[in-house]
Amino acid sequence: MLSILGDGAWHYNPVPAALGFAQEYGVPLLIVLCNNRGLASQTWNVVHYFSDSDAVREHNFVGDVIAPTPHYVKVAEAYGGAGERVEKIGALRPALQRGLQTVASGRTFLLDVIVNP
Repeated sequence: MLSILGDGAWHYNPVPAALGFAQEYGVPLLIVLCNNRGLASQTWNVVHYFSDSDAVREHNFVGDVIAPTPHYVKVAEAYGGAGERVEKIGALRPALQRGLQTVASGRTFLLDVIVNP
């Protein structure tokens, strides 16, 4: 199974439950985490629905930055999976290949891909 999600969505979804299910039932997941170290939808919603608010005027958006950035791979490892962080585009293909091999062997793999918003 494949899941592609952002780091903001990671924090708002039942990720531990999904990882626990995968571990318990032997369902290896390939998780591609697009990590921009933030919650862009939080800012978008404030700008969209409260465009003339102090937050927009002062560019003061509470809760839109995920800092410090958690070590997401360790969460996957806690549930018997593996993973790695990718910070350079050239490292993406080989990391994805290792992820596919890990999933083929029956283990979950989390690919934490650093992206710039």
